[in-house]
Amino acid sequence: MSNGTNTKVAAIKKAFIESVYRQYNSRLVRYLARQNIGAEDVTDIAQETYYRMCRVEDVETIDHPQAFLFRTATNLMLDHVRNKGRRGGDNFVSFDGDIHTNGHMNGNLSHEQLLEARESLRTFNQALNELPSRCRQVFVLHRFEGMTYAGIAKHYGITVSAVNKHMIKALAHFHTRMGKL
Repeated sequence: MSNGTNTKVAAIKKAFIESVYRQYNSRLVRYLARQNIGAEDVTDIAQETYYRMCRVEDVETIDHPQAFLFRTATNLMLDHVRNKGRRGGDNFVSFDGDIHTNGHMNGNLSHEQLLEARESLRTFNQALNELPSRCRQVFVLHRFEGMTYAGIAKHYGITVSAVNKHMIKALAHFHTRMGKL
């Protein structure tokens, strides 16, 4: 495809997704809120749902956008519920570079696992620093400070929709750089 064609396809996709967002987002969020998951998870699952729609190669093949959204959101919610119990034992890397397992620094990780975790942290920090300033700030406030979309919107004097767009942009960038977060 030529660059002009790519631009046209991207514009069509953007218009389609924005239209779907305007038309169905409030219903989607209400649906998720009724599913007995936390408010933070509602926001994250709704956002991931739109991100998944962004990843569809040709959005014009989505005949029933509402069904696509709700099925995707339901699947994400089920995955979230299934995985929620497993998270307690996960290893994670703090921003200071220390590796933690079950709350204990450096647990029983092998040297290779430690190196891999540090490399992942380096890659993540590079990807984070590549984001535009406001996008990076929004991502950090939400994911690391636990601030809600509404709180971030109020803090910066922007709309909740703008916060959502910053988060989608950040997650898409991380996905490109290092796979799903």
